[in-house]
Amino acid sequence: CRYRYPLRLTKNDATSGISIGALFHYPVHTAFISLRGKLQNSIENETISKECLQDFADAASQCISTVECLFSCGFEPNERIETIIGTFPESDELESHIGFAPIQIVAAISMDALSRKEVLGEIAFSSIASSLGNIIAFLVKNGARLSLDAPPLARVGNNRQESRQSSVSEVSTTGSDSDSEQQSFVTRRSDLKIQANKELMKIFGSSEVVEAQKSWKNLKPVLASSSAVFFTDKSNIENSSAPGGSDEKSCAICWKAFGMLVRKHTCRIS
Repeated sequence: CRYRYPLRLTKNDATSGISIGALFHYPVHTAFISLRGKLQNSIENETISKECLQDFADAASQCISTVECLFSCGFEPNERIETIIGTFPESDELESHIGFAPIQIVAAISMDALSRKEVLGEIAFSSIASSLGNIIAFLVKNGARLSLDAPPLARVGNNRQESRQSSVSEVSTTGSDSDSEQQSFVTRRSDLKIQANKELMKIFGSSEVVEAQKSWKNLKPVLASSSAVFFTDKSNIENSSAPGGSDEKSCAICWKAFGMLVRKHTCRIS
């Protein structure tokens, strides 16, 4: 990856070892969370105009352009939101998506649309599904994985997250009026195991996803940077408590727990 932004690597800094995504408040995830809010605002009253559909399609296309730029700067397509540093206007929305990878936020948008399918009508729903399918194909072509586990509530060994895990619901309710069953959007994390959800795969278009996966697999590896540092002795790698940091217990990207034999920076597939 070509990192164009500095990472804070001072040993005494609490953010030493932080991922570039976490350092900049997860801009890839934020782009899709913003798109999710746009769709929810458009259909919360169970109606959607042609202008809104076109506006959503344009926003989806702009999301692809934005995220494509971020990927070129080294942001990771499979990283989960771990911990939000600081408080800012969008921090609450990010907090509600802790454990989500970017592709699972797009899946959550699809579940929002599915929950309003009957009132949207076939034409409007198909238009939304087409835009979301284009995003999924783009993500997969850039290495996003469909085989991710459902978004966990906390990363293994993250004491801060595990301490608040009991207060975080498996069911996420979003919308302008969360007290109203008619206007709220409910997302169950267990539904976001994409390959196991037939409804999601139907929206994304199975054949298009397969073609996108073939495109990714046929890409040739890039040449390693001359300044890259590789550790042959894993014992020399320090643990980082910062979000997205290297850890001996779990993958820094997808949070899959490591076995007892060999420590890795990340999963092999990443």
